[in-house]
Amino acid sequence: MLLDLRRATPDDADDIARVHVASWRAAYRGVVPDSVLDALDPIARARQWAANIAEPVRHVALARAGGRVVGFCSSQPRRDEGLGERVAEITAIYVAPGAWGQGVGRALLAAELPRLASAGFVAVVLWVLDANARAQRFYRAAGFAADGARRLALGELAIPEHRLTRPLDGAFGSPGDADGRRGLATDGPAA
Repeated sequence: MLLDLRRATPDDADDIARVHVASWRAAYRGVVPDSVLDALDPIARARQWAANIAEPVRHVALARAGGRVVGFCSSQPRRDEGLGERVAEITAIYVAPGAWGQGVGRALLAAELPRLASAGFVAVVLWVLDANARAQRFYRAAGFAADGARRLALGELAIPEHRLTRPLDGAFGSPGDADGRRGLATDGPAA
């Protein structure tokens, strides 16, 4: 799949919201109550993403293929206390269900991790639902590991999730990995 990666603008909010809602509905069915998934409002999500994109501390990148947004990644300085000032957080990475397994998530992460490192961050964290096995495989293959932090997510739904972390010590892949992509076989949404 030929991808165009670029920084999102507020004009991209509708497309990002479409991917976000579709990804949630596909990935979290059976984890999040159907009533919650069915009630997701792309218009409200678009307003939220327009505001997120406008935040100076947040970076939102998107991937386009065939003229359509097929994925996006959002990052910012860490939100969790006690991690240090030089830790970043990936707050969202979602791929349209029809593009899962086609390298979109890998491409977004391969662009975002070096960008964070060049901005002076030394590590990156993210949160993933315990029940999201697809995303966990994706992140572990990209060098993330559980750091022991746990919490309940999604407000009153109280769905368990755990934090993953990864040092930003250079390339996207493991040391000695020539192209930085070894073992990254699946894409999928993160919590």
